[in-house]
Amino acid sequence: MNKSDSGSSSPSTLRQLVAQPRTEVLSNAEFGLSAAQYRYTRFGVPQNAGAVRVEGTFSATGGAGNDVEAYIFSNDDFVNWQNRHRVRTFYNSGRVTQGTLEVTLPPIAGTYYLVFNNNFSLLSAKTVQTSIRLHFNL
Repeated sequence: MNKSDSGSSSPSTLRQLVAQPRTEVLSNAEFGLSAAQYRYTRFGVPQNAGAVRVEGTFSATGGAGNDVEAYIFSNDDFVNWQNRHRVRTFYNSGRVTQGTLEVTLPPIAGTYYLVFNNNFSLLSAKTVQTSIRLHFNL
């Protein structure tokens, strides 16, 4: 007579069963960006996080184009971007008046940066309105 497996689970399965959704506000504000300026929010993805995503909206006003650029970078790529080297992005809006983020990040612990950029504008200041959150299971 075979004994059936009566509910034993691997540690990863148990973690998935008891994982709790978490939400952190990355940016929920209106702020100004001077000409040739950028602003960033540094955030971390914790060890053992799952279903990691950044979601939200932003909009820009000011200048001739009412535009801004938004990015999400890993730590290394943010440093390279600051030094005008080639980078990879998890999100790159291009120059837009408004945007919606629905970005999945890898379930790897690390530091990331949400950047709003007005470096391309040499004369015009911008006002940026944001509502962006980090979601993950832990």
